[in-house]
Amino acid sequence: MGYAVYHAEKGKISSGGIGAHIDRAKGFEHTYRHADPALAHLNRSFEINAHCNKLLHVAVSDRIGEGYTGKKAIRKDAVRYQTHVLTGSHQDMHRIFSNPDTADAWIKANMQFMADEFGRENIVRFVLHRDEKTPHLHVVTVPLTQDGRLSAKEIMGNRKAMQLRQDRYAEAMQAFGLQRGIRNTGIKHESAKEYYARIEEAMKEARGSEITLSKDFLGRYKKESVDKLEDVVKSLKIALKSKEDKVLQFAKDIEQTSAKHEYQIQGLTEKLQQAGRKIGVLLHNDNERRRLLQIEFNKQLKKLSNDVYRLGQEGRGDKNQGIDELIRKHMREVNPEANPWETLKRLGSQEKIQEHLSQTYDEGKRSIDRGMRR
Repeated sequence: MGYAVYHAEKGKISSGGIGAHIDRAKGFEHTYRHADPALAHLNRSFEINAHCNKLLHVAVSDRIGEGYTGKKAIRKDAVRYQTHVLTGSHQDMHRIFSNPDTADAWIKANMQFMADEFGRENIVRFVLHRDEKTPHLHVVTVPLTQDGRLSAKEIMGNRKAMQLRQDRYAEAMQAFGLQRGIRNTGIKHESAKEYYARIEEAMKEARGSEITLSKDFLGRYKKESVDKLEDVVKSLKIALKSKEDKVLQFAKDIEQTSAKHEYQIQGLTEKLQQAGRKIGVLLHNDNERRRLLQIEFNKQLKKLSNDVYRLGQEGRGDKNQGIDELIRKHMREVNPEANPWETLKRLGSQEKIQEHLSQTYDEGKRSIDRGMRR
């Protein structure tokens, strides 16, 4: 059984970027570069109400104008909309969408969930994307309360309220073989940022150290594995040749300017040779590659701990979510192509590190509490 994935974020600034992404606006392809144009016909936009047919920024503005009854002018930095991503584990989502009846039932269940949670009249976008790796829904809501106030804080609630909403979502998804993730671990199975990071990783070439050759039942290497390795090696050679050509051209330019710059050319050549040796070591020496990764890991771990301490001092938002996002940030600095949790597991003790970070957060929070009592 896979996991049900629900993630929400607040929107204060212009909704143009997210609107262009959700609506697949022409001329804004950079906002949906992971999408496959050949699958664009599978995307669907649902008309929950009249606002869903408008440009997103217009829809948000119109819904606020329609439902806001407050006497005070809305602050410029107020949260005007919220974005929601609803999906599930990759294999399970493809299983669900392999059957049109099951896919429609899943969409309707999500539509009912969002209407129950935020009000059908407050939904200004409800769009299905199937042109990316994993089928998912984008929903945009306006945080209007029942008495006509604009309050994302009240609508979304605190950490406990978010946990309960995720419980309710998982319960609604049980019929489709999806369950809730483990609570209070500091790990979200897939946030919106993680979702797009995973798509990015899937589209990039794997690093040399991460390439594995699979064999068939006769013990022979599979053709597709060999082809993949050859493609990566070819890409590396092309990249290295391009860099070498640029350096050589730069050296020629220096040589033509004046003879007094000969020492610069010599120094540049030495650096190029050193770089070549380092590249050779990295490509052929697993121990050296791991040593360099471990050094970078330790450096990022120290930064991560400091950031978590400051997060505890600020005391804003959800503790586990904040730690989770910082882990993702710093582990990608170690290895951008790898899953953050795989990096944490391979180069450190994941459970001990998470426990240490949780304690560090609490220490930061206590330091502020002690200062306030004084």
